[in-house]
Amino acid sequence: YQLLLAQSENTNRFDSLVGYDKTKDLSKQSDMSYRKMVKQSSDLLPDGEAKRFVTGLSSFDAGMFPKMESKYTMYGQMVKGADVGYQLGIVETAVMVGKTQYVGRDGTLDKYTCYSGRASVKPLKGQKLSLLYYGYTVDHNMIGDAFFKDASISAPSFFQPVHIVSGKYDGSISKVVNMDAEVATSFQSSDKSNLPAYTQSDKMAYHFAADGNIPTTGVTLLGSYENTGKGFVNNTLPASLSGTEQYKVGGKSTFFKSLLTLGIEYNYLIQHNYASKSSNTKWGFEGKLNFKKIPSFSFSYKPFTTFQSYNDTLNIPQRLLLGSVTTAKSTYRIRMHEKSLNFSLVYNKSVTTMDSGKTGTQMMQFSAIYSDKIWNATANIGFTHLTGTNSLTIQTQPDNTKFLSLTGDYKLNPMVNISGGQDFGLASFGFCKYGINAGTSYRPKQSPLTIRVSFRYTTYQLNQGDPWKQLFSGKLDLMYRFKTKTIKNSSF
Repeated sequence: YQLLLAQSENTNRFDSLVGYDKTKDLSKQSDMSYRKMVKQSSDLLPDGEAKRFVTGLSSFDAGMFPKMESKYTMYGQMVKGADVGYQLGIVETAVMVGKTQYVGRDGTLDKYTCYSGRASVKPLKGQKLSLLYYGYTVDHNMIGDAFFKDASISAPSFFQPVHIVSGKYDGSISKVVNMDAEVATSFQSSDKSNLPAYTQSDKMAYHFAADGNIPTTGVTLLGSYENTGKGFVNNTLPASLSGTEQYKVGGKSTFFKSLLTLGIEYNYLIQHNYASKSSNTKWGFEGKLNFKKIPSFSFSYKPFTTFQSYNDTLNIPQRLLLGSVTTAKSTYRIRMHEKSLNFSLVYNKSVTTMDSGKTGTQMMQFSAIYSDKIWNATANIGFTHLTGTNSLTIQTQPDNTKFLSLTGDYKLNPMVNISGGQDFGLASFGFCKYGINAGTSYRPKQSPLTIRVSFRYTTYQLNQGDPWKQLFSGKLDLMYRFKTKTIKNSSF
C-alpha cells in the first residue's frame, strides 16, 4: 500500500490540464503497446536528442529477468544481462546479451552465455511476423566436474557455439480464433566425425497452434502440432524435445453462470531418437468451483514429458524427463469492514522419473491470514513428504515432516514497519527443526530512501541421533525512488 501511495503521489506531480488532455485516452486502450503510449505522450517530454531516443525505445530490461522470445530460442529462461528494443520505422528490433544457467542432476550448474537479435513487423492489425537469431556458448567448466570423472567421452562439439535461426508468426484469424506458428533450424560448427550424420530436416523444428471460442457458448478449444528433429540443438531450453512429435488437443468451459469451470487436455507424443519408435499418451484435466458464500475449490492434474537422446542423457547433465503435477486448493474469505480473514487449504504432489530414479514431493498446508490497517498475521500448519532424495540434495528437514509457522507484520507508524515469526518441524522421532526470523523497514517521509533489514536463524536435525546443524542468514535492502517532473515551456 505504501508503494501504491507513492506511485499515486508521483503521478499527481505530472498532472495538468494539458497533460491530461494528451494522455486521457491511454488507459482506455488495454492492447496499446509501450511504443504507442510513448509516442502519444511524447509532447510531455522536452525537445532534444533525449526525446528522439526515448520515443524510439520499444522495450528495455536489465539485470536478472525471464526472457520469452519463442518456443525454440528463449522460452522463459532466467537471464542475467540486458535486452533493448528499438523501433526503426515499421520494423521493431531488439538485441539481448546475457548469461543463463540450470542446476544439473549432479548438483552442479550448467552455465551458458547467450545472445540474440530480433526484427518484427506488423503488416496488418492483429498480425505479427518475426525473424529471430539466437546463439549460445557453453561454460568450459561444465566438463570439469565429478560427473565425468569415470566417463570416457569425447565432446569437442559440445563446446562449439550453437546458432539458431527462427521465423515466427502470431495473429488472429478472426475475432474468436488465435494462431501462432514457428519454424526454426540450428547450426553448429564442429568436427563432423564427432556428430551423427543429420540431414537438414533433422536439424529443424516447427510447431503450429490455434485456440478459440465457439460463438455464443462458453467453450474454448485448443489444438497444436509440434515436430522437433533429432538433430535440433538448444541445450539452454528448460525442456528439450529433440526427436519427437507431439499432438495436443483440449477444451475448457464454464457452466451454471461461471459456478463451475472444467477443462481437459489430451497429449500424444512420439519418440524417434531410439532404435525403435515409441510413444506415450497422457491426459490432463482441471476443475474449479466458484462459490460466494462457501469455500471455492479447484483441482488439476498436469503431466509433463521432456525427452533427450540416449547419448545426451548419459553424457551431459540434463533436466527432468518425465513427471506430473497434481494440485488441489480450497479458499474462503471473510470480510469485516476494514478487516479480513482468509483461509486456504492446499495440496500439491510432484513426481519426476529420470532414467531409473524417481524423485518427488508431497505437501499439504492449511493457512489462516488476518489483516487490517496495521496488522497482518499468518498461521500455517501442514506436512511435507520427500521421495528419492540423495547426498547431492540440500536438505534442511527429514523426508517426512509436520510443520507449524507463525508470522506477523505490524505498522508502528507511516515510516516504520516491523515483522517477525517462528516455525517448528516435527518428525517421527520428535522435534527436528526450529526457526526464527525478524525484520524491520524504515522509510523517511522526506527522503526517497527505504531501508529493510531482516535476519533468520534455523537449527535442524535430519535423523535421530545426528548432530543439530545451524543456518544463519541476513539481508539488507536499500531502495531509492527517483522522481522527475516536466519542464513547462511556451507551448504550455
